[in-house]
Amino acid sequence: MKVKYPLQDSILINLLKTEYHLSTVNIHFIPMGDSAYSYKVTCHDGHHYYLKLFDHENDRQVDSLSNLYRVLPLLWRIYSQGALTNISLPIENIHHDYKTAFADFSVILFHYIEGRTLADAYPLSNTILYNVGKIMATIHQTNIEHSPLLKDNFDLSFEMNLRACIDVLEESLPYNDLEIVVKKKEYIFSLLTKLHQLRSNIFTEHQFVFCHGDLWGGNLIQKGTDIHVIDWESAILAPREYDLFNYMGEGFEILFSSYQKNTPTPIELDLDLLRMYTYKHHLRNLTNWLMNIIYRNKNEKQNLNDIEMILHHCLNRLDDGASPPMC
Repeated sequence: MKVKYPLQDSILINLLKTEYHLSTVNIHFIPMGDSAYSYKVTCHDGHHYYLKLFDHENDRQVDSLSNLYRVLPLLWRIYSQGALTNISLPIENIHHDYKTAFADFSVILFHYIEGRTLADAYPLSNTILYNVGKIMATIHQTNIEHSPLLKDNFDLSFEMNLRACIDVLEESLPYNDLEIVVKKKEYIFSLLTKLHQLRSNIFTEHQFVFCHGDLWGGNLIQKGTDIHVIDWESAILAPREYDLFNYMGEGFEILFSSYQKNTPTPIELDLDLLRMYTYKHHLRNLTNWLMNIIYRNKNEKQNLNDIEMILHHCLNRLDDGASPPMC
């Protein structure tokens, strides 16, 4: 989120003291992402933690919290098995729970990973692409038998909300900049039709693997020569293309060569599935930002940020089915 949750820092500090026995000096808001509010916590002993706050009045954040809560025990299991160690790990509260819930919000605390996010590192270097391919292959080979993770069913449930949002914009335009969405209405609907066609072409039985679900630069932290993976709210059991589509475009061959080299069996990608996930990603993001502006946001600055995302990180990338990665 671009604007922090309307809650005094002192309340969060007291919460951390009561629920986690942490003596906190400072809480710094991190204006990134929109599945939760993110904070860096600094304690008297010099230790840092990463706190995620989920607003119970925001349906998108409630869904993210629900899915993340399924994933958290798996992260410790994966880490303890040594399969994947460069990941952000959750911390239990005094009740031995990873989630601390209140009336209006919930928080989850993680170990903090020092380093730089790769959100602004695009175009990613060949070295980074190669390393991401290796990390992705490792995630996909992780054994998570009997996991509570959701399984991708190729649903397009966002479509109803997208059409409804465009109807609202046609009736009353809250911001002039959003007129472009109305002007592109028929084009957007044609992409929805194409999306349905691509989904109907999926006849092959696919192997479902553990996917991060949002493995773009903003969820990767570079610490020295190592890359760490954070923010697992979108983790899911899905075909490997679910993660790979994020890197369609320039540099894909480098990433995929590394991915293939670190996968024990030859991989034949389903191009229709890659295209379907790409279109779905862009259109679902458009839906999310429109829903934010029309229904969820309580702050003008957040609205302007979401308009910026629509104009420069969505509509401009809908013209082909192999777009660069985006958040």
